Amino acid sequence: MSSGIIDQAVFPPNPTWTLDQTPRLSTGGSASERQLFVPIGDRARIDSAACSSAWGFQFGFEVATDDSATAIDLFPWDDLEFERSPRSVLRGRLFDVVRDPDQRSSLTGRLFPHLLKGPPARRRLVHETLRWFAAPEDVLVNSLLLFFRYGDAEPLTVGAGLLLDLGAQSWPVLEAFARTRRPECAYFVTAIAVLRTVDVQKRLDLLKCLARSDDPELRWRILEALNEFSLDEATPVLEALAQDGGLDDAASSAAKERLEPASES
Repeated sequence: MSSGIIDQAVFPPNPTWTLDQTPRLSTGGSASERQLFVPIGDRARIDSAACSSAWGFQFGFEVATDDSATAIDLFPWDDLEFERSPRSVLRGRLFDVVRDPDQRSSLTGRLFPHLLKGPPARRRLVHETLRWFAAPEDVLVNSLLLFFRYGDAEPLTVGAGLLLDLGAQSWPVLEAFARTRRPECAYFVTAIAVLRTVDVQKRLDLLKCLARSDDPELRWRILEALNEFSLDEATPVLEALAQDGGLDDAASSAAKERLEPASES
């Protein structure tokens, strides 16, 4: 039985993001050469030694089998030790990152799955550890990796919560991803709406951009998120929802109902 092992996520500096293609798993070559390619870049400058493609970000992970575990580990990890003494193990890994900040991407990939499994107390310890060092782009990458691999939305929900806890530093990543208007953005709408360390108008402008999506779930979550704002503040987003929805679009109908009192007054 095979299992995916996340190794790294390579991001170019100051990327311009798009995400208009379906992520795919390359099956050519040996196990160590199989990679998940998620194109979220527009002619992004990527170091040729790190990525073979000049387009987008390439998230590499190896597919290991029971008799062939080829993943490169930058630091020792013992699952049994982690289960016995999670606090001690996490403290040690945190020291590793302090000594070598270049390890934070790999360590985020190692720890992120533990936000989704195990006792609640241990999940909270992992969450608090990641809050110390995880980069927002690594959080988004690992959320998407696990979602695309298993088809379960929980990694997106958990990732959005961690991005919210990381505060204003998450905004560039949230904004860039949201402007793709992919259906997966629905799970990050609440984080966008309630990130109060970011100017309210910036948040509303981004929600208005998302409202132009034709995904019904995404549009409905935007409508719900507008409860965080006054009617005056939310009106431009409500108008976008009302105008862009189809005949059977629940968000469009509800947005029109909310706008009716304002138009009558």
